[in-house]
Amino acid sequence: MDFNTFLSNLNTMGFYSFVLPWILFLMIFYAILVKAPFLNQAPKKNQIAIIIAAILGLFTVNYPLNGIPLGQLLSDMFGWSSVYIAGILVVILFLGMGGFKLETLTGENKMPIAIILALLAILVLGQAGFPLLRLDDVTWTLIFVMLLIGGAVMFLGETEEDIVKRKAAEAAANKKE
Repeated sequence: MDFNTFLSNLNTMGFYSFVLPWILFLMIFYAILVKAPFLNQAPKKNQIAIIIAAILGLFTVNYPLNGIPLGQLLSDMFGWSSVYIAGILVVILFLGMGGFKLETLTGENKMPIAIILALLAILVLGQAGFPLLRLDDVTWTLIFVMLLIGGAVMFLGETEEDIVKRKAAEAAANKKE
């Protein structure tokens, strides 16, 4: 399967017109709800915020603006702004060449970056037709969508208590070494 077929399958599955806009608005609503004062006393604040944000995101994606589906509007908007995005990437590259360190973004935990790179490597190897990962193009497209949605839900589903426990476990593991 070539890359154009992969993109075409994503488009056919509604990835650009539904999934990506939904994830965008899920993140926006989630960020607003996490900071909302009425959820501060809730015992499972993050989980409640995810559910509400997911529902609000679904309603938002369902609403067409002036008869234009929201996914099409966002595709056009991001297409028009691609030059600016390329400029931002150039700035990031220059910052990297100037000594900007990755640790300032991720701290000492490099596991999320390693997982993302491993998943990308598996995806690329499968797309290239690596014998152990030979699946049809629709299956690879579905795997990509499921990993993206699953990653977003896992990232958002981690409570502050889970973060404290994970950091304590990492600190204990570092002391053993």
